[in-house]
Amino acid sequence: MPESADSPAGGPQESRFKAGDVLFREGEVGHRLYVIREGAVRLTKIIDGNKATLAELGAGDFVGEVGIVCNTKHTATATAFAATRCIALDANTLEKLVAADVELSVRFIRGLAERLALSHKLLDRFGSREAVMRVT
Repeated sequence: MPESADSPAGGPQESRFKAGDVLFREGEVGHRLYVIREGAVRLTKIIDGNKATLAELGAGDFVGEVGIVCNTKHTATATAFAATRCIALDANTLEKLVAADVELSVRFIRGLAERLALSHKLLDRFGSREAVMRVT
């Protein structure tokens, strides 16, 4: 079970996860973006009934952006595969941080663009093979 330390006024929260702990599941409504400070997180998605690994993320990466930015359900499951420490941000806190810090804004936009580019590569990979061959 993940541990979370609430901060005052709904600001950033530190969350700790053990290997195997789930940060969020595919299909759940997104409420937080996690910035990975230490450890590692694996993103998986069910494709044709099989679990496919989409990405493995580490310190400095973030996860949960689709759910929080688009106010929608998560498109993948995020699971710690090592002891992991994250900073969890809700939508209001993220918006305030991005509005107040140009460098942070640029880094966030760059990260979103990189994630979009990765999504396009995965779509090419999964879309161009037979279903049995797609899942690794």
